[in-house]
Amino acid sequence: MDFNHKTHNLIILNYNPGAGGKFLSLCLSLHPYCLPMHDIFLRNKMEKTCDEEKNFLISKSVLDLSMKHKTHIEFSHGRDLYGFDHTDDRQSQQVMANKLFSNLTRQDRYFFFLTNHFDHLHNFEHFRNAKHIVIHNDEKILEMRGMTSSRLPTPLIPGSFLFDMSTTRDPSLFFDQMSSLCVWLDIVCPSQLRLEYLRSRFIRNLQIPVQKMKSNWDKKGWFKGLAKKS
Repeated sequence: MDFNHKTHNLIILNYNPGAGGKFLSLCLSLHPYCLPMHDIFLRNKMEKTCDEEKNFLISKSVLDLSMKHKTHIEFSHGRDLYGFDHTDDRQSQQVMANKLFSNLTRQDRYFFFLTNHFDHLHNFEHFRNAKHIVIHNDEKILEMRGMTSSRLPTPLIPGSFLFDMSTTRDPSLFFDQMSSLCVWLDIVCPSQLRLEYLRSRFIRNLQIPVQKMKSNWDKKGWFKGLAKKS
């Protein structure tokens, strides 16, 4: 389906696999005009007025479920939500994009997310007005997850916000970094107390194995377990 590649409301999170891009989307989704990367929660947020408390319950539930089930649980990169993800090129996106994504690119009230890994940056180059966040200083995060850090330098994307992921190890530094990011996005920063809850759970969950499992949610947004990805 055709979409507006000139949208100004798309936020693209660029990072090494495992470095915490989806965690950052959970943090930003505390804001009333930042949409979570989950179909049910996203649509509910657009249809109803969600205060920060309800947004917080959505974000915290993902991190709490990971601890409960002792495995890494997260929202998808976008294929389940939009019909495509960062591994698809522009031509494929035009064919695979669904009505939800098309509609999101044509509205200017809500920010919405795409996640991207550094080896696929070229696939989103056509979103010339998107707001790019680039995660760097991720070595310790990847080490705690038992993953190998890339030896390549962090890619430079003109006009992007460089988010220092090492700040997640310190409450004050992390809040300062989130505050700077929200100033850059021109939105009000979520409460420090709620951000600290998410940060502390994220750090705790780094000890949980990352497996290629698909999270299943029912039509009301209740978590229904995990299944291996095909």
